[in-house]
Amino acid sequence: MPAEPVMPSARPSASARIAAFVFAAGLALLPAVAGAFDRADAQPLAIDHAGRVLEGVNAYRVSRGLPRLEIAPAIEQVAAQHSRTMARVGRASHDGFRSRFEQLDSDLCVENIATHNRLVAADAVVDGWRRSPAHDRSLLEPRIRWVGIASIDRYTTLLACEGDGRSTQRPRAQLTTTVTP
Repeated sequence: MPAEPVMPSARPSASARIAAFVFAAGLALLPAVAGAFDRADAQPLAIDHAGRVLEGVNAYRVSRGLPRLEIAPAIEQVAAQHSRTMARVGRASHDGFRSRFEQLDSDLCVENIATHNRLVAADAVVDGWRRSPAHDRSLLEPRIRWVGIASIDRYTTLLACEGDGRSTQRPRAQLTTTVTP
């Protein structure tokens, strides 16, 4: 004889009510948590957002026969400061590129920046750069070997150089600038 179907009770169990409460409380906190990343005291977008952007950039470079970019702490520090500055002033800009370039003591540096919301996937940032001829040229510059990348709030800075950003004590007259809009 087949078993009779079990009808759910009209009142949810205690554990179901607790789970619903926890879920609703989490939803209620989302705007507060999301708003924390829009403040002027810029916070990292996500622990690994910049890393995922770099993975995408390196995959693209390798697909074009170019070497992967290696992280250089000195360059990464400069990129992070620029992303913090953009977040503080509330706009994306290449303002001060020459100063960042000179801090790094490299013969060649390129810079790509992106503005995005918290939900933009890292691959969308890379795809945007690939669709822009000037940014694409920067990504595919064969002489760059070292990179610093940082995502702070809505702003990502990728700064890549021929040198690793440590002083080599060469004459400053040899410096050149490459800027992407």
